[in-house]
Amino acid sequence: MAGFQVVTGAFGYTGRYITQQLLKRGERVLTLTRRSNLSNLFDGQVEVAPFDFDKP
Repeated sequence: MAGFQVVTGAFGYTGRYITQQLLKRGERVLTLTRRSNLSNLFDGQVEVAPFDFDKP
């Protein structure tokens, strides 16, 4: 598997669905989020990178 898929908002309603579908396909997923403490929503399968969207 080369690279990874980046999902912003992976802990929101739509982003969570997209992330779940990517994981089912065996994709490696990275999410940019303000709420990095929620990584356990995906049982550690998603790489989480803290990101302040107000100060990119």
